[in-house]
Amino acid sequence: PGRRVERAEAALRQGRHLFLEWPPAASAAKAERLAARAEEAGAEVGVSRPLRFHPLFDTLPAGAHVGAVSVQQELARENANDEAAAGFPARLADALDLCGALASGAEGGGSAGGSVTHLGAQAMRSEKRGARFEVVLVGLQFASGTYAQVGKRQSLAGRRQRRLYAAGPSGFQLEADLDAPDVRVHGSDARTGPRDEPPAGGGAFLDVLLRRETRAFLEALRAGRPAPVSLLDAVAVMRLTERLMRQVR
Repeated sequence: PGRRVERAEAALRQGRHLFLEWPPAASAAKAERLAARAEEAGAEVGVSRPLRFHPLFDTLPAGAHVGAVSVQQELARENANDEAAAGFPARLADALDLCGALASGAEGGGSAGGSVTHLGAQAMRSEKRGARFEVVLVGLQFASGTYAQVGKRQSLAGRRQRRLYAAGPSGFQLEADLDAPDVRVHGSDARTGPRDEPPAGGGAFLDVLLRRETRAFLEALRAGRPAPVSLLDAVAVMRLTERLMRQVR
């Protein structure tokens, strides 16, 4: 991330628009300074958030209010120490960003930043495993009324998976595999057609999401619109992630 900021600043001095990988900087404060430089340069800076283009957003009822959302992540135990290498904060940011997008509206806009009115977290560590996180639970209340829960635990079955559950007062319920295009939705007003080609699972699925977000960023530039996920959106999620990491450590 440090080199990424240096290169981004050099590109901004040349007046270029940018599309950055996650994380856009080593900290929220550094990302915020980069956003200020982008504003001074009159440049648009987008940030990669491929899960914002998951098919689950295609199947939500148009204009639906999501009343409750849960993102549950299970990690294989052989990969349990990757929170020390920033893997855990990155996955936490993924989950928080999804929750914020769903709380803001069915089209996936908005972020998980200043709209959070209540935040709580609890973590359980294992002394036998170097005080690593075994279970982390996060609860968030958004100004929109949406309640969200994010959970991370070590898989007892030894497999890795990430799933999202959402429901709204109109009666719809949704369940999605975040690492595959599998989405199940119940509700008479649910949408059924994807925006693009139906993606395959695994690496091919991620490739499709990356193409979707890149295309959306370029289309926004051509139309003179803000980036689908701006650097300021990223700053908000990074600040929330940092706040939660301080609570659970």
